[in-house]
Amino acid sequence: MLRRIIPLIFILSFINAQIALPTFHAVHKPHTTSSGTPENPLQSGGLSITQRSTSWNYMMGYIFTPNVNGTITHIGGYFDGTKTTRLWQYSNENLLASVSVPDPNYSWAYADITDVSVTAGTKYVVATAMNGTGSAYITISLPITYGNITINYTCYKSGNYDSDTFPPSWSTETETRWNYGLSDITFVPDE
Repeated sequence: MLRRIIPLIFILSFINAQIALPTFHAVHKPHTTSSGTPENPLQSGGLSITQRSTSWNYMMGYIFTPNVNGTITHIGGYFDGTKTTRLWQYSNENLLASVSVPDPNYSWAYADITDVSVTAGTKYVVATAMNGTGSAYITISLPITYGNITINYTCYKSGNYDSDTFPPSWSTETETRWNYGLSDITFVPDE
């Protein structure tokens, strides 16, 4: 057997041939299924700021419902001074994210959070502790839908509330004429 292989190898060494091997073109796909266009619901509404430089000692934000499944990648808002913004699931009051947002000096700013998957039709709350300085508000008619998010109500908790614990009771959670504190999210819909 060896006598047959050696001449064959010798003959093949003189042939200039190429062998085509199969090729594979891999595409990196992130592990998350959220790959749509990022949305900032309140900021994208384009509403004019009604007033800023208010000094409320409140936790202020809004209750919202995604209309499609997706991921929240950032939270923040429009205010002055470094503030803590939080994200909760409304029904079970679980804290989903908490982050310090560096001073945006009365402009829109968002801070990274660990991605939070959210479910269509489930209510969530985003709120910022204003701590007596740098808040703002807009006149709005709620509920309103921006992109894939419906902002249901404005909510706030008075009394200098600044805790990761869901407020035991909001001072109001059904306001439909104004949005106080101007907390916001970055939402990326699933495709």
